[in-house]
Amino acid sequence: GVPDFERAFDGHVAFTLSNIFGSLFHNLTLGAFASAPPNSGATRRWWKQLARASRSFALVADATVALLGGGLKVKQKITGRMADALAELYLLSCILKRYEDDGCPRADQKFVDYCAENCLYRFDRALAGTLDNFPIAWVGLVMRPLVFPYGFARNPASDKDGKAIARAALQPGELRDRLTRDIFITDDPKDRIGLLEHTLLKVIAAEEADKKLERAIRKGEVRRDYNNDWIAEAEKKNIITAEEASALAEVRDLTARVIAVDHFDA
Repeated sequence: GVPDFERAFDGHVAFTLSNIFGSLFHNLTLGAFASAPPNSGATRRWWKQLARASRSFALVADATVALLGGGLKVKQKITGRMADALAELYLLSCILKRYEDDGCPRADQKFVDYCAENCLYRFDRALAGTLDNFPIAWVGLVMRPLVFPYGFARNPASDKDGKAIARAALQPGELRDRLTRDIFITDDPKDRIGLLEHTLLKVIAAEEADKKLERAIRKGEVRRDYNNDWIAEAEKKNIITAEEASALAEVRDLTARVIAVDHFDA
């Protein structure tokens, strides 16, 4: 059994050394030479970043298990951060796989970019937290330059991108259908999910009337006060038609139902 053990041990040492030098190389080159599937197209950079992050995770995971051993079981902050890092790698893998399985639709590219940026940011943050709080202080100091040779420099996706994605997801069409294809959907307003869908369609249908009303409120032509029915006032002043007023009133009532929470007597 000794030769078998030696082969297994030598293989593990070789793997660890490969991770050390591979992690340093790919982090120094920002993943430029990392592997990516052929014909990955617009997601090629994310595949490279996923490969780069996987190298870093393997390095830290190896060092953590080797140096802490059974004591790792009681280091729940460390194991929690490592679990967070692994989860982000898994999520990013799923995102890229689903995008390819869907035929790489151009409309979904911004969703992939947004999610990938946030996954990698959270991954780096979890790994940095592991190194900063490593029980053996000098080990964290030694590994940090291998994983973050330029320091912690990654940023999450911007709020502007998040807003654009939220707007796109709220528009009925193929893109939204792909996002919700495995979710129970109904248009029955008596159902909580159906109420959301029903209200969304009504809001979109009344969008132009709502813009007219908002402009009138900004100009001071209509008062939006607690004790004033501003929709009725706008209709009375011929700012919106009777049909538009009826649609806006329906949207107002539906919105109130959507945001209502259970209320119990004291």
